[in-house]
Amino acid sequence: MLILDKFVNDTVENNRTYCSPSNMLVCSKATGTCICGEFRLQALLGDKYERNNYVLEKVNQTNGKSVCRWAKTAACVPPQSPDIHRDPRLPEIIKCAKDLECVSTLDGTKCSNTALPQYISRSVEEKRTFAELNDRRMVGKVCACWDANRVINKEVKSRNSGRIA
Repeated sequence: MLILDKFVNDTVENNRTYCSPSNMLVCSKATGTCICGEFRLQALLGDKYERNNYVLEKVNQTNGKSVCRWAKTAACVPPQSPDIHRDPRLPEIIKCAKDLECVSTLDGTKCSNTALPQYISRSVEEKRTFAELNDRRMVGKVCACWDANRVINKEVKSRNSGRIA
């Protein structure tokens, strides 16, 4: 109990803020407040981490509730099939911002669970290292958020010069 008391006292005395990773929130070192982001990617990518890859989006006009979502060009995870057992809030939280969709950078189509194996296969052909492959996956070189209302294939191909970048 002594450790817990010390932790609570330290939190109160130093006015510490704790952020919820499940809500895509990380602590800003500059302001000491919670901002949109992913702590796992922040830790793994270091200097390559893009804090601008997240936006705060209002999802309920009545109660003012907002959630963090992936911004345009941010790495994204393809939507999972509905039969996967998980937290029911996740579809609301973990997705691209309004008017964006998760798109495969290989061919500009809607990203699916086949995008990663295709990317791995292409990376092996190009003799990329595992570290290189993994970094590129985390920065949006497999699936990324793009405008749903535009010709996505054209944007993705120009971004990647018609192949995996």
